[in-house]
Amino acid sequence: MSRRSGNGKVLASLVAVFCSAFLVGRAGRAQVIDLEPKKELTERQKKIAELFTASSVTFEKDKIILEYDFESENQDLTTDWLPAINPKVQRIRWAQGIEGTPTTVEHGIIVGDYGEWYLNAVFAPDVEVELDVLSMSPYKAGNVFGPVFYNEKKKRALGSNEGAQVVCLAGRKHAKPPVPKSEKVMSATTRHKVGFTFDGKTFEARHNSRKGADTSSAPKMVEEFNAPGRVGIAWTGSIQYFVFKVMVKGKLDLAWLTSKLGAELANASDEKPDPAKAKEGGTVVEKPAEKADAKDKAKDKTKDKTKDKTKAKDKAKEPPDGKKSPAPGAGHSIPIALR
Repeated sequence: MSRRSGNGKVLASLVAVFCSAFLVGRAGRAQVIDLEPKKELTERQKKIAELFTASSVTFEKDKIILEYDFESENQDLTTDWLPAINPKVQRIRWAQGIEGTPTTVEHGIIVGDYGEWYLNAVFAPDVEVELDVLSMSPYKAGNVFGPVFYNEKKKRALGSNEGAQVVCLAGRKHAKPPVPKSEKVMSATTRHKVGFTFDGKTFEARHNSRKGADTSSAPKMVEEFNAPGRVGIAWTGSIQYFVFKVMVKGKLDLAWLTSKLGAELANASDEKPDPAKAKEGGTVVEKPAEKADAKDKAKDKTKDKTKDKTKAKDKAKEPPDGKKSPAPGAGHSIPIALR
């Protein structure tokens, strides 16, 4: 190996180390720099965002994305959730800062025994939810834990049991046979993600962002859930879980939005008009410069038409066979007027 190539590799290594040191923050996590300009929210989107106290509120087309980082220990994040946290009720509570695995101390929300916890918003049956969780209890047959889509009228919830089984719950009991019937053994003290996607036709349970089960083989299981509902978490059995983060992405129910914002704002479009053109009274109003260009073009067309008419008249005055008419008074010829 030549000395020049060796020096090149050393230099490349130094640059890589420098870049890594620059990108790593004080907390030891890589800082992601977003180079794309953020889109300005519409008035409607701003009002919708004000309805929530989530860690992050973003929009993707006609869907809202809510993220709750309970690991941050921000007490205000539970404002959007029902029932409210009560210090006397230990089934839903904040971690005390001394709990966790045998080797770690964890922070976030702890749920145990049995219960339900719902986001105080109504979604159309076009939604997905993902939980970042850690189980502190060993596996036991019959335990249920996961995100759900709840129908208030039917008092039933369609849920993802640990992302490996689709369940239909009425309170703490199965209202319909789960899909599949066999449960999957989950290991404790392992942080993982549990979620679901639902489009009104098929409910898909997901474990670590991968499909674990769906209702394609049991379409009747989702029939009563093809209506607006709430999203949340449901659990029952001998369990205790840390809930670190919750992500919800979906379409908010229009009737619920109307009750919060009013009909005009709830039905307003989030698409911004073309800045080059503005609509007024159903007609397109052009910019002054565009108007001037249009007038100039119209004048040019008028001049061209006038020139064409003049040429046509001159051509009509000429005699046939290309002969020129004699000048007035030349010889004894009499000028002939052509009609």
